[in-house]
Amino acid sequence: MSRAYDAVRAPDPTIKTRAELLQRLRDSPRPAPQPELLPRDELTTQIKREAFEGHTERIKELRETLGAAQEGFETDFALKPKHGKARADFGRSC
Repeated sequence: MSRAYDAVRAPDPTIKTRAELLQRLRDSPRPAPQPELLPRDELTTQIKREAFEGHTERIKELRETLGAAQEGFETDFALKPKHGKARADFGRSC
């Protein structure tokens, strides 16, 4: 896969791509030590939590959808050589 393909972002949020999944995983916030043990205020904490939950929910959705699509492609690829075999065998049995 080329880097130019990885840089493409889906314009429509209903289209799920591997590039979007990889970009979201790269952009995921990493845990960092906090200088303060107490949050600044409740609103800031709530906003950050909701943004993080939305981000992780989209990553989960992308993984499920792309995983199901990959399984379908692998199944179709595995069964392709058998396509039409039953019809051909039936014709030879008569």
